[in-house]
Amino acid sequence: MNSSIRQTKFATTLILKKSVFLFIFLTSSLVVDSQIVRSNLPIVVVETKGNPIYDYEKSTVELKIIDPPAQYQTDQDQPNVYAGKAGIELRGSSSQSFPKKAYSFETRLDNGEDNDVSLFGWPEDADYILYPSYHEKSLMHNVLAMEIYRAMGFYASRTRFVELIIDNSYQGVYVVMEKIKRGEGRVDISKLEPDEVVGDDLTGGYIVKIDKQTGTQNGGWLSNYYSLSSQPKGIYFQYHYPENAPAQQRSYIKDYVSSFESALKSPLFKDPQNGYRKWINLESFVYYWILNEVSKNVDGYRLSTFMYKDKDSKGGKLTIGPPGIMTSVSVMQIIARAKVIRAFHGILTLFALKTDFTSHFGGTSYCKTVFLWIVCPGPMIIIGNMEN
Repeated sequence: MNSSIRQTKFATTLILKKSVFLFIFLTSSLVVDSQIVRSNLPIVVVETKGNPIYDYEKSTVELKIIDPPAQYQTDQDQPNVYAGKAGIELRGSSSQSFPKKAYSFETRLDNGEDNDVSLFGWPEDADYILYPSYHEKSLMHNVLAMEIYRAMGFYASRTRFVELIIDNSYQGVYVVMEKIKRGEGRVDISKLEPDEVVGDDLTGGYIVKIDKQTGTQNGGWLSNYYSLSSQPKGIYFQYHYPENAPAQQRSYIKDYVSSFESALKSPLFKDPQNGYRKWINLESFVYYWILNEVSKNVDGYRLSTFMYKDKDSKGGKLTIGPPGIMTSVSVMQIIARAKVIRAFHGILTLFALKTDFTSHFGGTSYCKTVFLWIVCPGPMIIIGNMEN
């Protein structure tokens, strides 16, 4: 291995170890009787005014977000990120049984309408998530995974560690994340109006999600194919955007995804004109696969998996991503996962089918520098060795 790659690997080690060190040792707070006396994280304060927090239905609350330029702040400081109305609800499925709850919230005007605001310098929007990272005790898994995917050149939710107080009760360290939705600064695809039901207008934009049949009020469909696990299960696609789409739009995106699946299952799946490449943005699938494997995402490919499609006139192929909530037992396993140098020699398993990436990319190298890792889909994938 040449010296440049060795130097790359060494720098990667420093960056990741520094990230872990910074979070563990430089994140400090002092909480007394549920009051934050001192913290160097932003503080989110929710006052429900006695309104219960439900699932599926947002309750109106008062929301304050405090992040002054001083090194430390308390929950009694003046809010300088946001102060105003918000709607908040429980989110997740099985995670609602955990003692540390996950929430979705939207910033609102006094009349109840959405209030697009910029939190922490992010693009303006109204919809966000408060993620508890209950199972992953370092709290870093989603933050690190999203940053890796952005470094690959794709959109992933922006994140910020915060401390959360609800009705004077300290809830712990959370992660504020952007909710996945269509819009500038998020999934930047065409807005699809209800009357766009013919021609190029009908072809985008759409967002669909592979997930459980619970957790959506927008409907969906079951794939014609089952998972390739030892106990095959149905694969459910949720209509994520647009909400309440007319029948023509629902039929179009369902038929498009089904055509991709059928092409992938076909004996002619590698055919350059009629195989699966006709339907998808292949590069997005390659790097999404890398992200899920490196991050040891337990739910990868089967739950919380988003895909989107823009209009045919704007490229229009099915693109996988952005990554949803990533589930893993330990952030240290992400780092351990990145120890091995893997040479696939142009062969990568894509949806359990082998694919020659060198020929599919036309011999073009799609290597990228990700946190100073060298990442190539073919003919070789190298992910930094974390030991030497």
